[in-house]
Amino acid sequence: MKLIYFLEIIFLTIETIKDIKTQTVDLRELLFFLILGFIVRILGVQESVWGIVPGLFVGVIMLLISFLSGEAIGYGDGMVVLVTGVLCGIRLTLLTLLIAFFVMAVFAICLIIRKGFYYREKIPFVPCILVGFLGGLIL
Repeated sequence: MKLIYFLEIIFLTIETIKDIKTQTVDLRELLFFLILGFIVRILGVQESVWGIVPGLFVGVIMLLISFLSGEAIGYGDGMVVLVTGVLCGIRLTLLTLLIAFFVMAVFAICLIIRKGFYYREKIPFVPCILVGFLGGLIL
């Protein structure tokens, strides 16, 4: 199980750096970690495919929200949650998202107070997912 958490930290760290620098995520990296997540969960943890599907479902819902909201939450963020769901399962993924949304809200409030933040301005969300994941591991 610790291998999965290690892979998730590596994945989120790489995607955090890209999200901060370019506000994009790399589809090849997403696919690589998605496939690697399936392999590790099935062969390493010996979990069935049906045990992985609920975590995958969280990412699908995020992608649907992204589509319906006109990308208020980016497709890349939804894909990152999709990979997180495969690697970590539904419980840790939901806890990660809960913490990530809280961190994002605090960050946005600080920006509003500090510099007159404009509501249409884009804020990288993947760093919040990383913080949320690390917080979820602690809890």
